[in-house]
Amino acid sequence: MITKPVKNYLTQSIRTNGKLILIVHFIILFAGVLLSIGRGIPAFASMFSDHLLTEFVIDLPVKIAGGATTIILLLKSKSYSDWQETFPNNPITKKEFAAATYLEMFISAFLGIPTLIIIWIVAAVVDPSVVDAMFTYGVFNVGGMIFLVWMMISVVYILQFTKLVKISQGSMVLIVGLFSSLWTTMGVQNILISMNLNRIIAAFICVILGLIILAISWKVTTILYEKKEMQNG
Repeated sequence: MITKPVKNYLTQSIRTNGKLILIVHFIILFAGVLLSIGRGIPAFASMFSDHLLTEFVIDLPVKIAGGATTIILLLKSKSYSDWQETFPNNPITKKEFAAATYLEMFISAFLGIPTLIIIWIVAAVVDPSVVDAMFTYGVFNVGGMIFLVWMMISVVYILQFTKLVKISQGSMVLIVGLFSSLWTTMGVQNILISMNLNRIIAAFICVILGLIILAISWKVTTILYEKKEMQNG
């Protein structure tokens, strides 16, 4: 059950970050639609190979739209103490704070999908030959992107309790979280490809694995918050 403090956290996050997220996704949508339409213009299409145009329409939007919201939220996220100081009228326990931040990041992995769908619809109308690639290569990458986002969140939120957070004002935590997640995602995808699985099934497996990692990380983070509270007490 979502408690009132968790709802207040999510509401405040929307007020604080919603405008920037909408602007970023509008830019991604505009660029993606422009490139999709460009596939149907011979003069434009001739400047790029079919493979490169497919990358611009199918692969690149997945990576940018899928990760944009999460990166914004991570860069603008506050620690528990900072949140308490900034919003003293919205009290929240550490357990509720952990639940709120993980729920926020869980949702963030899906916020780029509407943008992606619009880009793909335009691309399919302009050039129906890309539809097959969308339902195989594209969907597979969506699953991988969701896994990457949840993996990165899990690593970053646990590393915030380590000494790494003091290095470069926490930027080291983001760097380690990003690159470790990238390597893990590529490893998981390569294993699934080597198993000759249907790409849509492989995408589903990526999502399930990412969800399991996120759930475990949430429990670990909650325990670390409680342990830290006991030490401070």
